[in-house]
Amino acid sequence: MKVSDTGSAFACLVDEEGNVYWSMGTDYVSGLVTEFGLEGADVVKLNVGPEQQQPQQAGVSHAAAGWAELENGYFTTGEWEDVEGAPEFAAEDGSITWRMNEDGTIQPAGEDMSEPGAAINPGKYSYVDGDITWEVMIAGNGNCSVTEINAADQAEQEPQEEQERSTYFNTPAPRTVVKSVGPVPAWYDERKQEIDELAKQAYADWQDQILEMVDVDALNNTLKGMGLDYATELNDDIMAAFKTWVKIWNEDAVAGAINIGISTAGYRMVGPSIWNEMDNTVLANYKSMDHEGCPGPTTSTFIAAYAKAQYGKVIDAATDDYMGSTMNDVYSAHVGSFIRGLMDDEDGNYVYQVAQDLWEAGCIPFFDGEYWYLVSGPDFDPDGNPAVKVIYSATPAELLAD
Repeated sequence: MKVSDTGSAFACLVDEEGNVYWSMGTDYVSGLVTEFGLEGADVVKLNVGPEQQQPQQAGVSHAAAGWAELENGYFTTGEWEDVEGAPEFAAEDGSITWRMNEDGTIQPAGEDMSEPGAAINPGKYSYVDGDITWEVMIAGNGNCSVTEINAADQAEQEPQEEQERSTYFNTPAPRTVVKSVGPVPAWYDERKQEIDELAKQAYADWQDQILEMVDVDALNNTLKGMGLDYATELNDDIMAAFKTWVKIWNEDAVAGAINIGISTAGYRMVGPSIWNEMDNTVLANYKSMDHEGCPGPTTSTFIAAYAKAQYGKVIDAATDDYMGSTMNDVYSAHVGSFIRGLMDDEDGNYVYQVAQDLWEAGCIPFFDGEYWYLVSGPDFDPDGNPAVKVIYSATPAELLAD
């Protein structure tokens, strides 16, 4: 567990009588001392979190020289480490063609690829063949691994007894650990086990509240199925969402204002650590499918080329920074959609839902102060290199004219 001067994801104070002080939205010990007006000598300051353990290795991993997506929901994994030991459904060179199933499993396709499969995204997938489970990990950077797990070996990996679990973002944590921050009073050392148990219970209660406030399943699955390998076609629904976002953005009319407002509200509800964890989860899911040309602040060269060709406009460094701020507005609005009640209207609907709709459609809006650009992709340039595609652009007046 990481411990710093500012605390970790969960911090609490415990006094000599066994009272525990913690607050949703305040996850640093220094903040708790201020919030509850407690003197440092009256309480012990504790950080609680999952104990970091090395994951057990199950099965035998067979190196594979990358993977490639085929058509219609099929993909192939590269050469087997030992061709002679490859499964019977592998090709002569050890490569395997897999079909993606709708339920998230895969199966060997052989030469028959007549039945279309499901959409393919980087991740871990499995195929059960009798007593053997094949786990295939395909990454956004083109790497992959194929692991062979025997049922007997898999059984050995099961815990012998029920262990403590962490529900923090649905990530299993085998055990919970308590660490003190700064000097500790003598009474803490005398009753450490008892007080640590009180802190662990507070940690469990805090997690329960997180799960009530955060749509964890939606968070973990965010961007799954997002079309990052092609440019989304502009349609009436996407155009309507784009216009709605521009209208919302115009109410603030300052690049980065929505981003700051949502982040501040998120801090107050779940705390900076949780907000940052959510932000990093979305970013990691996005980056797992990222490659050069994905929509984002680094796409200025592609948008700049479009702006130059379409409008004769030169996007300089300052304009690029401004556009990055407008992109962060819609990004933070997307992340904020996973906190229930963060910014709801009188009917209980998230006021920035349209931002999530655009992200899930594979579209990100940018504004350069003069023109709005709706960017999607990546598409590919004439040389076959990844490149974003501007699927619509206009001035605010033109966009909202009707």
